[in-house]
Order: sequence, then structure tokens, then C-alpha cells
Amino acid sequence: MSHYRLHGIDGLRPKRSTYSAQFKLQVLSHQDREQLSSRQVAVIYDIRNPNQVVVWRRNLDQGHCGLLRMRKRSVPR
Repeated sequence: MSHYRLHGIDGLRPKRSTYSAQFKLQVLSHQDREQLSSRQVAVIYDIRNPNQVVVWRRNLDQGHCGLLRMRKRSVPR
């Protein structure tokens, strides 16, 4: 329901996204600065699964900064 309030009908549509490392760090920085929960920051940035923010945080905290980079999918030939 929070996605709808903030993003209207687009907040209810299915969404599959890949996020850049810069975007992920921006989200985590905003979360730290404003002391927001993963759910709250996910709503603000229109990230449908708040657990994704938890995964980004865990990777950053464990020193896996490389895991924050956007993964490129290989194209089958």
C-alpha cells in the first residue's frame, strides 16, 4: 500500500530492475542519513522487495563492495 501512496498506480505494477552500484550506494547512504528501515527506504526508491536493501547492506558491511556492482547477464550465442 505504501508504494501506491508514493508512486500511484505505477507502484502496484510488477517491476523487474537491475540497479547500478551508484544507485545502491545512494539508497544505503540515504538509509543511514535518515535512519530509515529497509522497508521505508525501499518505498522511497520504489524498490519492490525491501529484502533487496538488506542484501545490499549485508554485502557492504561484509566488505563485498564488488557485489554492489551491477551484474551483466551473458548473452547466449
